[in-house]
Amino acid sequence: MSWAASVYPSAWEDMFPCCVVQGLPRITSDHIPILLSSQVTSRKNAPFRYETWWAECPDVEEIIRANWSKSVGVISGAKRLALKLRRLKKCLMAWSGLARRKRVEDKARNMEVLTSRCALLLTHSTLLV
Repeated sequence: MSWAASVYPSAWEDMFPCCVVQGLPRITSDHIPILLSSQVTSRKNAPFRYETWWAECPDVEEIIRANWSKSVGVISGAKRLALKLRRLKKCLMAWSGLARRKRVEDKARNMEVLTSRCALLLTHSTLLV
């Protein structure tokens, strides 16, 4: 297990998808200082990668299938593949941004419900004592 996984488990990653944990260089201590950043950074130069959470979304398969089945009008197999991949990347990136926002909103809503239920339970248990 890496230091990041022990400090920043995947459950946190799901709850706070815009946060980034970064290990800083050790200067004098044997401890590794960490920087938790919540700012959204530009990923213009980052390579495109399939996000694991996409598999949990029921509509991603249909989005891929519909996008892939569209014609590109190119005869060459290599060019056809390159154009389809480029188009699919753009489509998935646009969809991902919307889906990520919805996931964050859903998790925030669920957190509010859980918080209110816990407060209600605590109030109820206090009354019983």
